[in-house]
Amino acid sequence: MSRKIKRPKKKPDYKKNICGYVTKRSIRECLSDTYRDRVVDLCSKHNCSYDELRNYYLSKIEYVTGPRHLPMLLVPDNEQEVALKGAFREFFEWFIK
Repeated sequence: MSRKIKRPKKKPDYKKNICGYVTKRSIRECLSDTYRDRVVDLCSKHNCSYDELRNYYLSKIEYVTGPRHLPMLLVPDNEQEVALKGAFREFFEWFIK
């Protein structure tokens, strides 16, 4: 006789969902035509190209699900990411205010 083990259902983590949504929205808006001039200015300020920033964050957006992904988007891992993440971090802080 085999019985199925009933596992308790997890309740949705709304804080995680909201953080993921806001972060993805920030990336989409950063890459949209609406804020393109502002982002191009930030890229100039941080010495990076808009196209490089766009390609980098388009490749990362699908992995964003919650607060644990913020360091991946905001904290540089190497010298090449310093300018990109600096420009995005400044946009992100401005956008969520």
